[in-house]
Amino acid sequence: MNQILKLWLLLILVGCTTLYRPAAEEKEYFATADRNITPSQVRKNVDEYFNTKMAFAGVVTDLKSRRTEAGNWVFVIEIDHHDFDWLWDSGGIDFKHYYLSPNGDGPMRVSFAIKRTPSEGFLKQIEEEFKKGNMVVFYVKPTGVKNDVIEFDGFYVRGYSPSQFSISNLYYPNIMKQ
Repeated sequence: MNQILKLWLLLILVGCTTLYRPAAEEKEYFATADRNITPSQVRKNVDEYFNTKMAFAGVVTDLKSRRTEAGNWVFVIEIDHHDFDWLWDSGGIDFKHYYLSPNGDGPMRVSFAIKRTPSEGFLKQIEEEFKKGNMVVFYVKPTGVKNDVIEFDGFYVRGYSPSQFSISNLYYPNIMKQ
């Protein structure tokens, strides 16, 4: 019995880690996006990556929406990029599932359009999922760089509340050598 208790405590403290778990509607994007491209590479030569699907993670700093003359809705998410290891943790010591590095590659802007008038409930869901301070995983193609901010067209964006992630040096020990 004592051995089982020790094993159980060890699993709680250490947790189990697996590859990031995309949602059903996200799987295609996860499978085809290049997660090894860095924002610095894109910023230096956006034309080289213009037709490349890529994926990043970061923290929302702002969300704006507007209706176009054609009747579409455009959402623009301002994001502070953070390095991400694309791992899902069962909870570990602090019960978080995702760990972002404190290091990142600067500001990014992701735009996506909806070709219909969204319901009030849908708009509230967007505001909740992408509110300031939430983590986002986003699948995109770059469209340009303005004032050192990389701009992207978004294919799929997924938000996580602060209860699901942490920004921590603990999970990125190699970046502490400064």
